[in-house]
Amino acid sequence: MKRNNNKDTKSQVAENSELWDYIRLSEKMTGLPYDIYVDNGKSYAKRNHDLWLYVQAGTGKIPVTINDSAALKESSKTNDLNLDPLFEFISANKIILTKLADEEIDDDVFFSILKPYNGEDVAEENRKLQKQTDMAEMIIIPDVHGRKFWREAVKGHESQKIVFLGDYVDPYSFDRIGGNQAYAEMMDIIAFKKEHLDNVTLLLGNHDLGYLDENICTCRHDYYREDDICKALLENLDLFDLVHIVRKDGRKVLLSHAGIAEAWVKKHWELLTGDGGFKDEAGVEAFEPLALNRLLHDEASRPALFAALAEVSRHRGGLDEVGSPVWADVDEYLYGEPLLDGYLHLFGHSLHEGDPIVVGKTSPKGLCLDVARSFTLEVDDE
Repeated sequence: MKRNNNKDTKSQVAENSELWDYIRLSEKMTGLPYDIYVDNGKSYAKRNHDLWLYVQAGTGKIPVTINDSAALKESSKTNDLNLDPLFEFISANKIILTKLADEEIDDDVFFSILKPYNGEDVAEENRKLQKQTDMAEMIIIPDVHGRKFWREAVKGHESQKIVFLGDYVDPYSFDRIGGNQAYAEMMDIIAFKKEHLDNVTLLLGNHDLGYLDENICTCRHDYYREDDICKALLENLDLFDLVHIVRKDGRKVLLSHAGIAEAWVKKHWELLTGDGGFKDEAGVEAFEPLALNRLLHDEASRPALFAALAEVSRHRGGLDEVGSPVWADVDEYLYGEPLLDGYLHLFGHSLHEGDPIVVGKTSPKGLCLDVARSFTLEVDDE
């Protein structure tokens, strides 16, 4: 093996004979706040101990094991010594430190690929790691309509954040699901929410609201079980919302049954904000979507809210200019109706096959998820 023992070069041999075949790496070479000595001649094997490197601490040298945890051998000597940079250095160079000690590479090769400690790089990696740690996986369940796919989606993930986008009843005829099964699934979902109050969110869809106000929806309405469904929803209305907001990479994500159109917000500005009719074009950004939840749970405000939610556009056979947050069709957004700005909208309501429909040509403004299967989304941990 080729060795460069010239003390004037960067691979200086330690003068302390007790270190055997070790080379000194200066602070300038490693970026560390102290000199270290690394094995370059199987000294660890000759001395029958783990692979170590030594840290210069005053007049003494402290051995540190090169393993996954960079375990400290003599911690009593390091009270005033910050070894965090060293552990980062070892983690980045563990393979070549081992190969150098085993004489599989020579000093010149070692120095050519040595990765100095860089506090800024490490800080950035730590920020990335912290960001990953601060992310939580959220499960999104689009329109159920009596189907059972939600059960498999939440199985084993009961403690995660879970959001149902509404429409629990009124199954499609082609799914061959009876009204009894749809009602039973809704009741099981309500029970599931009660068991997991803090992490499960239930949103209402047009079909659910149709049992609270027939002006909102009578499509595939189950008149036979109407009273039971209405009673179940009314008795548990405090468990339901109309919208839910999370953040992903700092961006606000708005979950609703059908998305929220800016035009609908402007039309009902006084109801939604209590601040008179909409006048200032820039003022729409001041709208807080969670106001919909407050109106839902305020019995006095509920009739006016339900009247606004009953609005249906021509895309769904209605006469209104734009559909409500429980009735807007995805085609409205695809053909130019702007979604409420400042959010990524995730919604269901418009059944289709295949992948989610993306709204927004240059960057996604919304995703329609009504494909009879669940989705997961990594969101910022709250």
